Amino acid sequence: MTMAELVRLASRGQMMPDAPIAATGFIEISASLDKIWEILVDVTHWENWHPYLANAALAGPFVAGSKLTYGGLIKHHLEIAKVADKELVMLCGTMAGYKGITRWDIGKTNNGKARVAFSECSSGFSIRMLYRNEKLADHLQSWLDALKREAERCFQ
Repeated sequence: MTMAELVRLASRGQMMPDAPIAATGFIEISASLDKIWEILVDVTHWENWHPYLANAALAGPFVAGSKLTYGGLIKHHLEIAKVADKELVMLCGTMAGYKGITRWDIGKTNNGKARVAFSECSSGFSIRMLYRNEKLADHLQSWLDALKREAERCFQ
């Protein structure tokens, strides 16, 4: 699948249907949707709340078509494919011989908290050497836990 095909899929809110590696995680956060959104779109400060997101940079505004990178020696290269303000973000990207789609869903729970879902799917020749579904799920949960800590810290 080419990057253009990934972007086309993600711009419709879809994941790769045949991705060999896929996971989804969820978390409830005691913070406003506005605060969570502010943290998510402030790419240059991602590293402040999750060290894995080192050297994050966004070329342009946080809108479909903009490119972003993060990482150390090996960089993740992403394109924002879809943004539904304070509800949904779809990112597509490549790194070290694999490609993937990331999806963030943000909404309210019945108890007034925010609920964030983080889904990711990947394929490519190196992905099975780097990840298994369980390892990806752990990675997503680490990201969600870091987002929760930051959002609740800022909300205090």
